[in-house]
Formats: sequence, C-alpha cells, structure tokens
Amino acid sequence: MDLVIDGETLRIIGNRILLLMDEVSKKEGSIYLPEVVKERKQRRLNSGVIMAISEKAELPYPFKRGQKVYIKPYIGAELMINKKLYKIIEPDDILAVETEEEND
Repeated sequence: MDLVIDGETLRIIGNRILLLMDEVSKKEGSIYLPEVVKERKQRRLNSGVIMAISEKAELPYPFKRGQKVYIKPYIGAELMINKKLYKIIEPDDILAVETEEEND
C-alpha cells in the first residue's frame, strides 16, 4: 500500500510500521542540568501515531492506523518530511499502545 505524506509517496516494505512521532520540546532553558538528569531524560519512552503498516507485517498485537504507541528512544530509522519526524520501526519495537476505555 502506498502512502502519500506531504507530496512524498512511500511504500513500507518488510515487517515494518511507519510512525509520525510526537513533537518534543528541546529547549533546556538557562538552568544547569546535571548529567544524571540528562541521562534520565534520554531513557524516556517516545510516542507516535501509526501512519502505515506494511502489508507483510507480522503483528504480535492488532495494531491499526491512528493508534498512539510508545517506543524506546533511539529505535527505528528516522525520516524527516516537511519538518515532521517519522520513524520506521518493527512491530516488536512497540512497548505500549493507548487503548480506548471501556464503559461498564
């Protein structure tokens, strides 16, 4: 399945998922941050929204387009399109998925 993003046509191949990553503020301000704090910030999970799933993807969970998911930092291949960050990852790189609450 081809996906058009801001004029770019992409086809995700293999066992892969395309995420649009959530924007993260990179401003540190003028406060000194010790190295321990910087290391903790790097260990935070990154979040993004599933934009496309390869037709050949073997999914361990029924992921679908539009779901918000959480992955480790530094996972996947990064792709910048019109100043938006996308990542191409494997399904097993997803650690958590937001689900809709069920009303009892």
